[in-house]
Formats: sequence, structure tokens, C-alpha cells
Amino acid sequence: MVLLNFSKYLQNKVSNSLSWRLWFVYLSAMSTIFTVSAITVYAFFNVSLEKDENERLKTLTQAASPSIKTIKTKGVVALEKTYRGAIYLKKTKV
Repeated sequence: MVLLNFSKYLQNKVSNSLSWRLWFVYLSAMSTIFTVSAITVYAFFNVSLEKDENERLKTLTQAASPSIKTIKTKGVVALEKTYRGAIYLKKTKV
């Protein structure tokens, strides 16, 4: 009887220990999967946003380059004659 109780006690201890170890392994695996997927998503969006920002900056520089060339070669007066928006902006300034 004592031997039977002792063997049940040992099985219970081993079982509890094993369940905690399995739970820890499962938790570790899930956190690793979550971390890897989060890093992947972050990297994807970071690259995508950087590419979009570079395209916008390139568009802005291409749009501004004719006015810069006009100012360098002919001066600000020629720019005001060429671009009517510049005259409007000059009139609206306080």
C-alpha cells in the first residue's frame, strides 16, 4: 500500500514537472514565432515607407529644378514673369 502511494506520488510529481516544461516550451515557441513575424512586418513596412518617401522627394526635386535653373540664369524677375503663381504669392504676403 505504501509503495503504491509512493509510486502515485512520484508519477504526479513527474507529470506536473513535465506539464510545466511542455507549457514553457510551447510558450517559448509561440513567442519566437510572434517575434519573428513582428520583425518581418516591421521591416516590410519600413522599406515600403522609405521607398515611398524617396519617390516623393524625387518628385519634389524634379518639380523645383526648373525654377532653380531660372533663378540661377535669369534671376528672380524672370521667375516672376514665367510663373504667375509667384506673382500671386508675392501679392498675398503680408
